[in-house]
Amino acid sequence: MENHRKENHNQKINQLHFNTENAYKRAEKSMKELKGFYIHLFIFLSVKIFLTIGKIYRNMENGETFKEAFSDSATFGIFGLWGIILLLHFLRVFGKRIFFGKDWEKNKIEKFMQEEENRWT
Repeated sequence: MENHRKENHNQKINQLHFNTENAYKRAEKSMKELKGFYIHLFIFLSVKIFLTIGKIYRNMENGETFKEAFSDSATFGIFGLWGIILLLHFLRVFGKRIFFGKDWEKNKIEKFMQEEENRWT
Protein backbone atom coordinates (compact mmCIF):
# COMPACT_ATOMS: atom_id res chain seq x y z
CA MET A 1 0.00 0.00 0.00
CA GLU A 2 2.79 2.39 0.96
CA ASN A 3 4.59 1.56 -2.29
CA HIS A 4 1.44 2.43 -4.28
CA ARG A 5 1.25 5.86 -2.56
CA LYS A 6 4.86 6.61 -3.47
CA GLU A 7 4.25 5.61 -7.08
CA ASN A 8 1.12 7.76 -7.20
CA HIS A 9 3.02 10.67 -5.66
CA ASN A 10 5.88 10.24 -8.15
CA GLN A 11 3.40 10.16 -11.04
CA LYS A 12 1.86 13.43 -9.84
CA ILE A 13 5.30 15.05 -9.59
CA ASN A 14 6.22 13.82 -13.07
CA GLN A 15 2.90 15.06 -14.47
CA LEU A 16 3.41 18.46 -12.79
CA HIS A 17 6.93 18.66 -14.24
CA PHE A 18 5.61 17.72 -17.69
CA ASN A 19 2.81 20.28 -17.46
CA THR A 20 5.27 22.96 -16.29
CA GLU A 21 7.49 22.29 -19.30
CA ASN A 22 4.50 22.51 -21.63
CA ALA A 23 3.30 25.65 -19.89
CA TYR A 24 6.72 27.24 -20.33
CA LYS A 25 6.76 26.37 -24.03
CA ARG A 26 3.29 27.87 -24.54
CA ALA A 27 4.22 30.95 -22.50
CA GLU A 28 7.41 31.38 -24.52
CA LYS A 29 5.38 31.08 -27.75
CA SER A 30 2.99 33.78 -26.52
CA MET A 31 5.91 36.02 -25.61
CA LYS A 32 7.38 35.56 -29.09
CA GLU A 33 4.03 36.49 -30.64
CA LEU A 34 4.00 39.68 -28.57
CA LYS A 35 7.55 40.48 -29.58
CA GLY A 36 6.66 39.85 -33.23
CA PHE A 37 3.78 42.31 -32.99
CA TYR A 38 6.01 45.01 -31.51
CA ILE A 39 8.55 44.51 -34.28
CA HIS A 40 5.74 44.71 -36.85
CA LEU A 41 4.45 47.92 -35.25
CA PHE A 42 7.93 49.50 -35.16
CA ILE A 43 8.52 48.72 -38.84
CA PHE A 44 5.07 49.99 -39.80
CA LEU A 45 5.56 53.30 -37.98
CA SER A 46 9.12 53.77 -39.24
CA VAL A 47 8.15 53.21 -42.87
CA LYS A 48 5.00 55.31 -42.51
CA ILE A 49 6.91 58.26 -41.05
CA PHE A 50 9.70 58.02 -43.64
CA LEU A 51 7.34 57.80 -46.64
CA THR A 52 4.95 60.45 -45.30
CA ILE A 53 7.79 62.95 -44.82
CA GLY A 54 9.03 62.19 -48.34
CA LYS A 55 5.56 62.61 -49.86
CA ILE A 56 4.95 65.88 -48.04
CA TYR A 57 8.36 67.18 -49.10
CA ARG A 58 7.71 66.31 -52.78
CA ASN A 59 4.26 67.89 -52.69
CA MET A 60 5.67 71.07 -51.17
CA GLU A 61 8.37 71.19 -53.87
CA ASN A 62 5.53 71.08 -56.41
CA GLY A 63 4.05 74.26 -54.92
CA GLU A 64 1.62 72.94 -52.32
CA THR A 65 1.46 74.41 -48.84
CA PHE A 66 2.29 72.17 -45.89
CA LYS A 67 -1.40 71.89 -45.05
CA GLU A 68 -2.27 70.84 -48.61
CA ALA A 69 0.63 68.40 -48.79
CA PHE A 70 -0.21 66.90 -45.40
CA SER A 71 -3.91 66.49 -46.16
CA ASP A 72 -3.29 64.85 -49.57
CA SER A 73 -5.14 61.52 -49.46
CA ALA A 74 -2.30 59.79 -51.32
CA THR A 75 -0.06 60.60 -48.37
CA PHE A 76 -2.02 58.21 -46.16
CA GLY A 77 -3.79 55.94 -48.63
CA ILE A 78 -0.93 53.50 -49.11
CA PHE A 79 -1.05 52.53 -45.45
CA GLY A 80 -4.72 51.56 -45.30
CA LEU A 81 -4.28 47.85 -46.01
CA TRP A 82 -1.11 47.58 -43.94
CA GLY A 83 -2.90 49.33 -41.07
CA ILE A 84 -5.76 46.83 -41.25
CA ILE A 85 -3.29 43.93 -41.22
CA LEU A 86 -1.51 45.49 -38.23
CA LEU A 87 -4.83 45.85 -36.42
CA LEU A 88 -5.64 42.18 -37.05
CA HIS A 89 -2.18 41.23 -35.78
CA PHE A 90 -2.82 43.31 -32.65
CA LEU A 91 -6.16 41.62 -31.99
CA ARG A 92 -4.73 38.13 -32.52
CA VAL A 93 -1.79 38.70 -30.19
CA PHE A 94 -3.35 40.77 -27.43
CA GLY A 95 -6.92 39.72 -27.16
CA LYS A 96 -7.75 41.35 -23.85
CA ARG A 97 -4.13 41.83 -22.74
CA ILE A 98 -2.75 45.33 -23.14
CA PHE A 99 0.87 46.46 -23.44
CA PHE A 100 3.98 45.72 -21.46
CA GLY A 101 6.19 47.06 -18.72
CA LYS A 102 9.73 46.67 -17.44
CA ASP A 103 11.22 43.22 -18.20
CA TRP A 104 8.09 42.41 -20.19
CA GLU A 105 9.40 39.18 -21.76
CA LYS A 106 10.18 37.68 -18.36
CA ASN A 107 6.91 38.96 -16.87
CA LYS A 108 4.85 37.61 -19.76
CA ILE A 109 6.47 34.18 -19.54
CA GLU A 110 5.78 34.07 -15.80
CA LYS A 111 2.20 35.24 -16.31
CA PHE A 112 1.50 32.68 -19.03
CA MET A 113 3.02 29.94 -16.87
CA GLN A 114 0.86 31.00 -13.91
CA GLU A 115 -2.25 30.92 -16.10
CA GLU A 116 -1.28 27.47 -17.30
CA GLU A 117 -0.72 26.26 -13.73
CA ASN A 118 -4.11 27.65 -12.68
CA ARG A 119 -5.75 25.81 -15.55
CA TRP A 120 -4.32 22.49 -14.32
CA THR A 121 -5.09 22.98 -10.62
